[in-house]
Amino acid sequence: MNVSSEVMIEMERLFNEYEELVEEKRKNGLLKESAASTYLLHSRNFIRWCKGDFMPGNRNINNGKKINIEDIPVSRQETLKKKI
Repeated sequence: MNVSSEVMIEMERLFNEYEELVEEKRKNGLLKESAASTYLLHSRNFIRWCKGDFMPGNRNINNGKKINIEDIPVSRQETLKKKI
């Protein structure tokens, strides 16, 4: 994903705000630990995806080794993009 630096800065600011809110709800007993962890994991992965630092399924495609989308055959890239 190619996101401008201005947009990424704002997304990271909003994520930090979201993270604080989730932690507050967890501390107040309104969210279970597992729910809070799940919320933060997946939202953090979305931010990483926007930065180009995460691709869903990469670990399953290449036995846990980090790979770039460009390293995947074009036909497989299209399949992965449809799943996103």
